[in-house]
Amino acid sequence: MRRALVLAFPALVGLAAASGCGKSKEHELMDQRHAACDRLIPNGETVRQAANDFGMDPDTIECDVPQKFSLPVGSKCDASTPLCRRLFRWFANDQSLCSPFGCVYLCETFAPVGPLGPAVVDDSPLCAAQFASGQPLFF
Repeated sequence: MRRALVLAFPALVGLAAASGCGKSKEHELMDQRHAACDRLIPNGETVRQAANDFGMDPDTIECDVPQKFSLPVGSKCDASTPLCRRLFRWFANDQSLCSPFGCVYLCETFAPVGPLGPAVVDDSPLCAAQFASGQPLFF
């Protein structure tokens, strides 16, 4: 009996380590999307390229004068050019990412209004982007 416990114990340790340690797949995906958002401006990407990076079109669009928006630090947006704000947004099932009340995380992007107007996806160069996460009520 004692030998059976000793032999079974490593299997239990392995099972516990696999289920309780490290980041969840959803947490890893959020980290990947965060890193992709952080690379948009340094890489000089357009709205279309960001949509390709994230595999989706933005789900919110709003265009107005730059002064209406709270632009992120390091913005390269021209204060005299109207901007479109677009959100690439995901809802997380993993409550540990934000709160037990739900979690939304997003990449908020800004680009000048393109020559075709406020098209959802166009080749306008992004001039600012920032990652954010929180409870669904705030986004």
